[in-house]
Amino acid sequence: MATKKSHTASAPLQFVIIARNAGGQKVGSLGSTYDMDRTKRQAQSLLRLTPAASYADIYAYAGTGEEAKGKYEGDSIERVSREEQGAAQ
Repeated sequence: MATKKSHTASAPLQFVIIARNAGGQKVGSLGSTYDMDRTKRQAQSLLRLTPAASYADIYAYAGTGEEAKGKYEGDSIERVSREEQGAAQ
């Protein structure tokens, strides 16, 4: 007899992380449901996994719903550089 799994709703996005190369072009991205400290750690991981990236900008997520999907607000609120990521190891 199969057991029924309960569905747990995921937490809403808080931040968007965009990895960029030295020229400022987007080379990777991901969303974060965590607080800023954990989001910075995610950005560091994204830099490790994306060799072409020089830095990652963290933006506040723009909202909820399908119409806001993939959008973020204005200027970045934090930048994590590859140099910072190397110093943290």
